Amino acid sequence: MIELLKFSHDRDADFRQSCRNLLDTIDAFVEQPILDNWYDYFEASYSLPRNIVKQRMKAYLSRSYDYRRCSFSEKLFQKERFKSAAIHAAFLSYTLYFSKHYLGPVNAYDLIISCIREEEFIFYSKLIDLFGKQKVLIVAQADMDKPGYNITYRPEYKFYDRNEVTRSLFQETRKGLRLYLDLSKKARINLLPIASDIIKQCLYAYSIFKHNHSKYYIERRQYETSAVKNHIFHKFGGTYSCCTQINLQQLGVNGFYYDTDVFFTLGNKSAGWVFNYGARINHVVPVGSTAMECCYFSNNAKRTQVQKYDIVFITNNKITVFPYLDGYTSFMDDYYEPFKWLADFSIQNPGLRIGIKNGPRRIIDERERRIIEDTPILYIDKTLNSYEVAFQAKCAIAYGSTMGYELLGNGLPVLYLAPGMRSMFLPVENDAYLEPYRVSNYEAFCQKLTILLSGQLLNGMIHMDKSDFCLDSSGTSERIYSWLLSGK
Repeated sequence: MIELLKFSHDRDADFRQSCRNLLDTIDAFVEQPILDNWYDYFEASYSLPRNIVKQRMKAYLSRSYDYRRCSFSEKLFQKERFKSAAIHAAFLSYTLYFSKHYLGPVNAYDLIISCIREEEFIFYSKLIDLFGKQKVLIVAQADMDKPGYNITYRPEYKFYDRNEVTRSLFQETRKGLRLYLDLSKKARINLLPIASDIIKQCLYAYSIFKHNHSKYYIERRQYETSAVKNHIFHKFGGTYSCCTQINLQQLGVNGFYYDTDVFFTLGNKSAGWVFNYGARINHVVPVGSTAMECCYFSNNAKRTQVQKYDIVFITNNKITVFPYLDGYTSFMDDYYEPFKWLADFSIQNPGLRIGIKNGPRRIIDERERRIIEDTPILYIDKTLNSYEVAFQAKCAIAYGSTMGYELLGNGLPVLYLAPGMRSMFLPVENDAYLEPYRVSNYEAFCQKLTILLSGQLLNGMIHMDKSDFCLDSSGTSERIYSWLLSGK
């Protein structure tokens, strides 16, 4: 028997291999015959085939591993199963209380866009216009005031279909809870949180797709795709579930088991390694960046850029990603190393105009501030448009920012900094396209940066296809629209 909870990775080992070991262990765990009754129950009670339940289980388990503590979340330990049973029952009671009867005819749309926040609406406004406002349904996490658009509000655990919730509550109290407790003891893992997740996905999907049929369905974030939602979308006549690539695949909590029919990627090779980590995707379609299309080309396409900087450092949203990325011993040092390289380079070249561009929500911490103080480096106003700032520079540098791929694909030289060739964001297999733009030590950093600042090409750049990183993003929405209509 696979005792999943005994898995623990070595933070001093190669983190890519550690991730591979974790996935192999999860894959082996879900295939155990001891779980046959689990799969039979979900197929009989929720019409979810085994492969769908397995894929969702894998995604949930991979996101329940703590890379800092080198162990799975405590909620999966057996001692938590009775507490989890109470939480599961409370969850079902809560959803029943806030459920709704959906009356009237089924709505028909060409496109459903799921789980977007108000500030993200603009990323899809062009695509919505191409389909036509009346043919698109927007599923929002909070109320949005957008007159003329079809918007349905779906807060967490609320407004599920009452018939489906009632049926689920009956199944869970009649058999489900006892089965979960029994199997948890046999499999030596608390299965209740996993069951709750599967049922939540099920109830959410029924509340949308049972009453709103659509040819196409788009998720904004690849790590929010779900085999369960995908299956139920198809059950009600859907043609393609889709997802747009909004960031580079990162190894760790949010990097595994994506599940969608069509993955609209930035470029030809910007997502090639997702299949090494459990992704279930039928079509990978390069289209460019919806964010860049919206935030740069829609506003600035005809604007002549005045060069203000020699180098711009495009940073990560550090505050939010550390818990998800800190998977090996030297990660924190690797993260701050690019700041040290840039600080040393600026001191050696005091005449250069060097700026650090943070996102609006990023906070500068004390360790970073100490590195940058007493250098000529400036912090650029973080409320400014990051794309516009980047194109006002001779070149840019990045550690793990997706903008690096977007900029490379649209003509700006970018260096990706990967100290010691360790990066949670960049592949090491089939990575020849990356070689001119990746540096793993300070000497290579200085050498390549000096070449770029002189206006010359890096060795190998002339043979590179920039669309491997990102397509020209001025026409991203049109590419998505055309592919969906043609299916190719």
